[in-house]
Amino acid sequence: MTGEKEHLVKAFIRPSIIFGIVVLLVWCFLVRLRSQTPSRHFELRAESNHFWGLLDPKAQMTRVAGGFGFTEGPVCIQVTPSGHYTVLADKYEGKKFNSPNDVIVGPDAAIYFTDPTLDLVKGEKQEIPFQGVYRLDANDGVRLLTKELTQPNGLAFSPNGQHFYVDDSEEKNIRAYDVAADGSLLNGRIFGEEKGEPHDGVPDGIKVDERGDLFVTGPKGIWVWDAQGHHLGTILMPEQPANLAWGDKDYRTLYITATTSVYRLRTRVRGFVPYLAH
Repeated sequence: MTGEKEHLVKAFIRPSIIFGIVVLLVWCFLVRLRSQTPSRHFELRAESNHFWGLLDPKAQMTRVAGGFGFTEGPVCIQVTPSGHYTVLADKYEGKKFNSPNDVIVGPDAAIYFTDPTLDLVKGEKQEIPFQGVYRLDANDGVRLLTKELTQPNGLAFSPNGQHFYVDDSEEKNIRAYDVAADGSLLNGRIFGEEKGEPHDGVPDGIKVDERGDLFVTGPKGIWVWDAQGHHLGTILMPEQPANLAWGDKDYRTLYITATTSVYRLRTRVRGFVPYLAH
């Protein structure tokens, strides 16, 4: 009986030891992997001295709120007091849009928006065979402005309304266009590239200050560009940002939605807010 018990004990101990060794090896691997993964933090990284004309070198980022599943751009939905929606446009030439993403009001009071497939419902058929940028006029007429981008996302106008910017999340670049009197886009060209590692983030939200500088989310933070397409520097973020907006009474503060949190950063410039310009 003793021999049988001893055999059972050994039979139990042997796999337990093996399991313990496996757990230890996995734990050591994870610790090593974590030590090799650089931790993200806030930093103002200048590529040009002009960067400090927009941001104080001693500026500090404040975490306004956290604990969210995923934060994105703030939006105002057209909802009546009774809870009804008014659909301004949901199709182009009889075909349903893919998944409209960013939207702005242009200097001509028309609505401009991008329509990538980034949020196309899984299993849903893509009816429009391209990803376009559109203009919606006061009479609910929808006009395709361009379909040359792979995944158009964020968009913005220059303060004088003469230039239009739209970024491409898949190509990781920003395109610039001249704007015709009727709202058509002309002379499309690459304004800037925002390349990075696969998990560093991609171009998404865009905001412009009153001087015409661009603040564009991108790999590891927010990339700052002047109106001539020079990369002035990057606001490195503790979490990957998706979008941003000007706020506070003087519109000199950037509110940034970044993964699980919302952050706040004071700047030295006043943001360009289209509806305040009219």
